[in-house]
Amino acid sequence: PALLLADEPASAVDPPRAAAMHRLLSARREAGMALLLATHDLTFADGLVDEVLVFDGGEVVERGPLGQIVTAPTHATTRALVAARPTWPADVAADRTAG
Repeated sequence: PALLLADEPASAVDPPRAAAMHRLLSARREAGMALLLATHDLTFADGLVDEVLVFDGGEVVERGPLGQIVTAPTHATTRALVAARPTWPADVAADRTAG
């Protein structure tokens, strides 16, 4: 397919499985597939998305590159997402980008 919709692909899985899913989605993107990623996990989104849209009550409340969103959030919902960002253990974080 030209477009892959991934709805919470790292939800309710352990960090090693989330890293494996991240590698799979990253490989699909590198192969030219478009990815629409729906997630609350901004750590998981890192390296997979070009732009982030933050929704609150069905409305877009903030939009921009992930780096901008996490370093300078302007909306309360975005600030809550940034504050809730999980950190992956170092070995899993390294495995996420391993080929």
